[in-house]
Amino acid sequence: TTFVNGNNEIWVMNANGSGQAGLTNNVVADEHPSWSPDGSRIVFWSDRDGNREIYAMAANGTGQTRVTNNAALDFEPDWQPIPLAGRIVFESNRDGNIEIYVMNANGTGQTRLTNDPADDSKPALSPDGTRVLFESEPDHIPDIFVMNTDGSGLTNLSNNAAGDFEPAWSPDGSQIVFWSERGGRNQIWVMNADGSNPVNVSNNAFGDFSPAWSPDGNLIAFKTFRDGNSEIYVMNANGTGQTNLSNNAGEDGEPAWSPDGTRIAFYSVRDGGNLDIYVMDADGSNQARLTNDLALDFDPAWSPDSSEIVFISTRADNRRQIHAINADGTGATRLTNNTATDNSPDWGLGTDTDRDGVIDNADNCRLVVNASQCDSDGDGFGNRCDGDLNNNGATNAQDISMYRLQLGQPSVGPTYNQADLNCNGAVNAQDTTMFRQLLGQPPGPSGLVVP
Repeated sequence: TTFVNGNNEIWVMNANGSGQAGLTNNVVADEHPSWSPDGSRIVFWSDRDGNREIYAMAANGTGQTRVTNNAALDFEPDWQPIPLAGRIVFESNRDGNIEIYVMNANGTGQTRLTNDPADDSKPALSPDGTRVLFESEPDHIPDIFVMNTDGSGLTNLSNNAAGDFEPAWSPDGSQIVFWSERGGRNQIWVMNADGSNPVNVSNNAFGDFSPAWSPDGNLIAFKTFRDGNSEIYVMNANGTGQTNLSNNAGEDGEPAWSPDGTRIAFYSVRDGGNLDIYVMDADGSNQARLTNDLALDFDPAWSPDSSEIVFISTRADNRRQIHAINADGTGATRLTNNTATDNSPDWGLGTDTDRDGVIDNADNCRLVVNASQCDSDGDGFGNRCDGDLNNNGATNAQDISMYRLQLGQPSVGPTYNQADLNCNGAVNAQDTTMFRQLLGQPPGPSGLVVP
């Protein structure tokens, strides 16, 4: 925002300050711009219609449209980042140093998220898919950082003289568990999501590493050397009740809870002295080997529905790449394939019903499981992506008429009464936003984010 010609207007410029150009030009104030996640649109507030309301426009200033309309004052809009739920974040040195990347669950769409001289590693997606925790070493001492999924909002959370490592979210996103070298011992610590109130919860004389929070928030699994070798332990979230789960003579490490809370995946060298992926029940019983090859398999992470596990393996030309297997050890698949090193996969929560690499709540063409709730014409596709609402084999003027009816616009042809596009049991402003998108219209007064 800049003050020009007697009032505030929205301007844009390149990151280096060049190319400054005005986007709005009104006799009243236009202020507080915020970019859409894809960089194609801008929201802002304006007094141009006699009352402070939220407006949206294209990135070049065209198509300025009012999106709120009420007697109250609406201002300071903020467009939320696109969630990465259901996708896989990982680290790679493919571009010269270690950076954070993201890809779809099927290995497509590999995209770099961080870009700085420091090594960025050990990413962990927040439960809502909007933020990423990771280690970074801008001053050669690892700290815990967080950023939005578009790379903005970068914040150092731990900012300590000792090294802090391997962060993981609590299930509700309110706390972060990690291990730290503070006090001269490698211990498990917990802090609030804003970095405040760090507490040593494992608090013993031995080295503790690789913490993982249980899905119900009650337990933390971790790796420890307190019994003479590396074992998987579990403790209450406050540090009490520390118990050996793996209890084996071989080295066990990197525990990962299944999202349903019933199992823990981990690596072990117990059979033949080679790193492989194992799984056990949450109480330590039924320990079973999932991978069995001459390569190193480690660093497991579960899919959101607990049916698959991604992990790092050197089975491809002795290079660390990301692979996936079913939870029973079958169906091994390679997801990344490059000459660099890929590490530390983390699979964000969220489901991908049609397996196209896009999670359901961002997928306009997901197949539906419960047709009575989400598939009004029974053709196997959810209402959000289905242009053929009356299921006559064509998307045509009749279908558009049905959408128009939901917007209170003049209708020609058959009417249509199923308006609950997001299948949440209510016809409300969110559904209106979806109809507007299907008609190619800008978001209406209902809001800016499709659920």
